Amino acid sequence: MPRRQKVGLKVGNGPMRYFIVTFEDDPPERAEAVRFFQRLRRPIGPARNLPDEIGHMSLEDAQRYLDANPRRQRWSTLRVLPEDGVTDGDLARLRFIPELEQLSLYNVGDEAVQHATHLHAIDSLDVYSEKVTDACLEHVRRLVTLRSIDFQGSPNVSAAAFREAVAALPRVVEVYPPPPGPTP
Repeated sequence: MPRRQKVGLKVGNGPMRYFIVTFEDDPPERAEAVRFFQRLRRPIGPARNLPDEIGHMSLEDAQRYLDANPRRQRWSTLRVLPEDGVTDGDLARLRFIPELEQLSLYNVGDEAVQHATHLHAIDSLDVYSEKVTDACLEHVRRLVTLRSIDFQGSPNVSAAAFREAVAALPRVVEVYPPPPGPTP
């Protein structure tokens, strides 16, 4: 059953405007994935769920527009911490939330990074894990929407392989490489 929720919108320096938004039901697989990620210490973060055009409408017209056009709940950020107990396989649920823009993974393996390839709008990827290796970079290369990549906490990823993967990412502007490996 669709649900209604109060959502705020601030346009420029103006006051916060509040609307009642009707959110459509999710397909069962997506609903389960959202529930799973909502139970984490840092639950999945919602995206801005209001269309830009309502910022220029009167409050009444904007509310009428929203009433006539139910929306799908969108999500933007996910941070998976070691204490969450999430396995690499659990992250297969990412395929049901492809709009995620920011993903932070801690204490995961190469397979977890592979699941990030389902995120078609990913802008930022942070991987802090001793379990990931150069093998995960084959998947990172496919994240062509990335603008920020942080592997500072992944000592088993080589600097050379990381540089090569980043070179294949056309939009990256923020790069935080893995720490230097041990010197021979």
